[in-house]
Amino acid sequence: MLDPQKLRYLFFVDSHGGVRQAADHLNVSPSTVSRQIALLESDLNLILLEHTGRRVRLTEVGRTLCDYYRDQQSADIQLRARLDEFRNVKRGLIRLSIGEGFAEWVVNHPLRAFQMQYPGVDLEVMVHPTLATVQAILEDEADI
Repeated sequence: MLDPQKLRYLFFVDSHGGVRQAADHLNVSPSTVSRQIALLESDLNLILLEHTGRRVRLTEVGRTLCDYYRDQQSADIQLRARLDEFRNVKRGLIRLSIGEGFAEWVVNHPLRAFQMQYPGVDLEVMVHPTLATVQAILEDEADI
């Protein structure tokens, strides 16, 4: 398993142009950054950085890991946004069973307002006789 903290250090070395710059941004010492990357190289048994004097450059493997880290961060942001949508009831499905005598009123008044307020929530509306409406709820075929 890849250690996300070590990947983060590698990513910041790449995005900030060097170990010292990454360390400054992360508010740690340059030796901490270097040590974490060395441990990652050891874990993977692969070279991630090429040292040329005071400068460093990512190897192809290092670049691949940075791309992976970037993709993971993006996926994490998307997942958090989706979860927030669910928490705030901005997405989902509600299965509604309505008795025949109430269908027109419910669809034209409360449901219209609900859909305006929660456009990401899909509604599945079933119109039943009263006994079938109760049965749909009891059998978990309808939510309301």
